[in-house]
Amino acid sequence: MASIHQKANGTYHVVFRFPVNGKPKQFNRSLKTDSKKAALGKSGLIQETIDLIASGRIAFTEGMTEKEVGDFILSGGKHTAKPTAIKSVKLETLWDDYTQNYTVGKEASSVSTEKTHKNNLVHFMGNVTVQSVTTDKLQQYIKDRMKPSKKFKRNSAAPKTIGKEIQTFNYLWGVAQKIGYISKEKDSPTKGVTLPKGKGNKPFATREQIESIVKHLTDEKEIKEEWSRLFLRESELEELLKYVKENARHKFIYPAFCFAIYTGARRSEIMRSEKSDFDFENNRVQIRQKKEDRKKSMSYRQVRIHSNLAETMKVYFDNDHVGGKYTIASLPDPELLKQRVVAIKAKPLTENQMRHYFERVLENSKWDVLKGWHIFRHSFCSNLASRGKPEAVIASCMGHKPNSEVTELYRHLFPEDMNDAIDDLFS
Repeated sequence: MASIHQKANGTYHVVFRFPVNGKPKQFNRSLKTDSKKAALGKSGLIQETIDLIASGRIAFTEGMTEKEVGDFILSGGKHTAKPTAIKSVKLETLWDDYTQNYTVGKEASSVSTEKTHKNNLVHFMGNVTVQSVTTDKLQQYIKDRMKPSKKFKRNSAAPKTIGKEIQTFNYLWGVAQKIGYISKEKDSPTKGVTLPKGKGNKPFATREQIESIVKHLTDEKEIKEEWSRLFLRESELEELLKYVKENARHKFIYPAFCFAIYTGARRSEIMRSEKSDFDFENNRVQIRQKKEDRKKSMSYRQVRIHSNLAETMKVYFDNDHVGGKYTIASLPDPELLKQRVVAIKAKPLTENQMRHYFERVLENSKWDVLKGWHIFRHSFCSNLASRGKPEAVIASCMGHKPNSEVTELYRHLFPEDMNDAIDDLFS
């Protein structure tokens, strides 16, 4: 029921409840009068309007903002503003709009991950209109992802993965608002979602530590998770490079491994690196990064060139590089060249090629437990930390924003440091 109350300044206000986008909302609006009789008359009209909407005798437009709903009821059912949602748009259509117009400067791998999230959203919720997705619907989605029934034909997802999928939906919602499908005043349904709690990440560990754990495990998934937190000490990295140099089938593979190990560069940064980025006179290599500053399509950081890297890259550029501007590049398949299907032009490696060559060179060796190029980034940072390098130096080399988390994240990778400290206490 609509009720009135008088403020200290004498003006009467009306209080009433009405659902907005499926959720009950309480409105407290000024009636702009100090006459009780007038206020009672207006509150009666408001209650009558609410009753008429409930009975269907007054057409009510779904998708209006909270302010528009309040104005609509106070006006006695007259539209005081047009709904801002232009038309309904389905998830797949919105995704197409997004990829065509809003992915400029984004990492291809990031867009690919978002696509996987979108596919899961469509698989579990259907290709529904974005405007129809409510908080309750997203909460049901989370429940289904945690314990999917047989009809979904999917394995359960980790809480961290589900959280990222909800973030992707929230981003798409924002895109829909930019395009004009949804009012900018309308809150995203992700706002009231309760996400499941996940486990914290286990600390990175040495090969010996992981081997001592996995020998007691039988579940392949658990074994894989243990190996995913492996990092390599300097001596192990040197041993690995020796193995790669002796077993690589292509001239660019060994330089790519050296690049990753001696600079801590990401896989994508290695892929986009150019020969001109190497300044051997001043012992600096420029790293082209896209994750440091979201407002820029590209930013840069400088890393000192280790003498071993400098020697490797000079030999590679002088004798083995296939040409072109990219640091790590390859020529098209020889068979295609024979058939003259494509022009002879060196191209940078793709994400799939980087993964393929990494796995191929380490296959059936003691190093085949390594899960990808990122292990060298973790190892690079942890080795700097173990040598007591300042946090700011580590952050600069890695392209991180300076904060105390950098040192804390990697110092624990050398448990013997703690052992030495504790052993020294009562010596």
